[in-house]
Order: sequence, then C-alpha cells, then structure tokens
Amino acid sequence: MKKTKLRKIITASMAAVCAVSLVINAYASTDRTNAGEYGMLYAENTIANNGYEKVVNLSVATTNKAADKYVLKYNVTYAVSGASITGTVELVNINMYTPMRSSETVEMHHWRNTQTGINDNFVYTKIKAYSTHEVRGDYAAYVVYLSDEL
Repeated sequence: MKKTKLRKIITASMAAVCAVSLVINAYASTDRTNAGEYGMLYAENTIANNGYEKVVNLSVATTNKAADKYVLKYNVTYAVSGASITGTVELVNINMYTPMRSSETVEMHHWRNTQTGINDNFVYTKIKAYSTHEVRGDYAAYVVYLSDEL
C-alpha cells in the first residue's frame, strides 16, 4: 500500500515538473484602465516560447458589465528590423468564452521566417507584438495599447 502511494506522489511530482518546464520563456505586458460603466478594462499581451514555436496570447476583459464589442488588434513584427510578419489584424468578439472576455492565440508556425528563409516557428528569432485592446459600447470606447518582445 505504501509503495502505491509513493508511486502516485512521484508520478504527480514528475507531471508537475513537466508541466512547468513546457514553457521555456514567457514575457507579458499587462495594463488596466477605468472603463466607465463596464468597470475596469484589463488587457494582456503575452509572448511565450514553448520550445516548438513562439505563441502570442492576447486578451481583453471587463469587470462589471459586458460591452457590445471586444476588439483585439495586433501586429507581430521582427524585433530587430520592425518589418511586419502578420500584418495588422483586427478581431471583434473573437473567442468569447465568457460574455466579458475576448482572447486570441497567434501561433507563429503559420508564417515563414524571412530572416532564416525556413519555417522554423520563430523559436530563435526575436519578435515583437504590438496590440490594441478595446471595448466599445453605444456611447463610449475604452482602449489599452501594449507591446511585448521575446
């Protein structure tokens, strides 16, 4: 009986270590602002390197009330040259898993790295993500601008 418990503890510990080690690098820009009747507007822009590819995670959320539109705009660029990789993308009410939060994941394996000439998922290339996180209602709009680099 004791060996079974010890095995379960060791297995759970190893699973926790593996889960934590999956994300090698991650950098995040976050900000918030007063959004009037919607409460606080929270914005996040995170770039992570999971060893396979770089991923940009974007989200916008409110605290008191759902807005009509949750807008995420982004442009991922090469950090050194500033040349655009994705172009400017605008998404409205994308991935609304709750009525007061919108999010998007930009997986970099969809683009070819013109600096290396191959599809290397930007693992070893520094990228920068510029983003606009906005909520719009009938009479007002609230915006947070963020940028992050990895």
